[in-house]
Amino acid sequence: MAPLFSISEYKTPLNQINQNLHWYTWSKQYKEELLIHARSLSEMPTVIRNIFPKSKYGYSYDIVCEDYISPQLENLVEDICSQLFNIDDDNRAFLLHDLLFDEFDKNSLASLITVISNRLRRNILSYHSPVKEQVSDVGFPVHADLFGPRALFIIMTNHQLGNGGDILLVKKTDVIESLYRVTSISESTIEFVKCLLENRYDFDGFDICFRILHGNFCWQKAFKEEIRKKTVFVSNRNGYGYFVEDGEWLHGRTRINGKVNRDRFQRLVFDTKRTLSKPFHDFLIDFPHRADKLTKDQLIEDELYKSWLASI
Repeated sequence: MAPLFSISEYKTPLNQINQNLHWYTWSKQYKEELLIHARSLSEMPTVIRNIFPKSKYGYSYDIVCEDYISPQLENLVEDICSQLFNIDDDNRAFLLHDLLFDEFDKNSLASLITVISNRLRRNILSYHSPVKEQVSDVGFPVHADLFGPRALFIIMTNHQLGNGGDILLVKKTDVIESLYRVTSISESTIEFVKCLLENRYDFDGFDICFRILHGNFCWQKAFKEEIRKKTVFVSNRNGYGYFVEDGEWLHGRTRINGKVNRDRFQRLVFDTKRTLSKPFHDFLIDFPHRADKLTKDQLIEDELYKSWLASI
């Protein structure tokens, strides 16, 4: 089968940071294949299921009836799953554009991602996460999800141009470097963040990492100034998006002027061959000097660990 994506000469519109990030779009052959199935995909019913009970974020769209999946579409999705699993971009991230075209609209793309997620789950954990509808929005600072699979596709499907909500991306190495530049941050805090981003743990690490990076600490303002210098800003529009290895890159968005619709973007979470190669770590082995504090009958004075305990 042809490559899923073709590299593009498209350039980042808003700034020139990390110009080694590549832009991709559908390959010519795949556009032709997707057009054939556009209508049947757009009519496919889906349902939301809880397929990852360990996390409060583990809900996914899923297929309702196999009758909508023809043998030809099955073969196409099988090839897409294989290519996604074997993604090996050196940057651990890339940008996407023009993934919606002609009759292959947002409904076709959404159903395609649902089928891909369902078929990936035959071998690995994957989900097509619903978007939480919000009446108003304050943006989402750069963060790492740190639960379950570590590969993430985000594709815009109902984004109003010029209405905010632009893509924010920053490398893990730049996050760590920014933390070191703020002299008031302790070495133990930086080591803690490094371990959360670099390793896989058998708990949902989003809350604790987010609280450390964006909590009400005395060094927060200085850190935000440093991290902004390293952040990639990408102007958003329908059919645009990105792939990242979660933890290797942090991701977020600027404030949206107005409500967040449930179909604003499509989010596919899964593992690749490379992300699966990361072994799970035991938190208490990585932090043995803290093990005595992680007991219920002792007073825990470290606010970072209070937050961690509250998040699991």
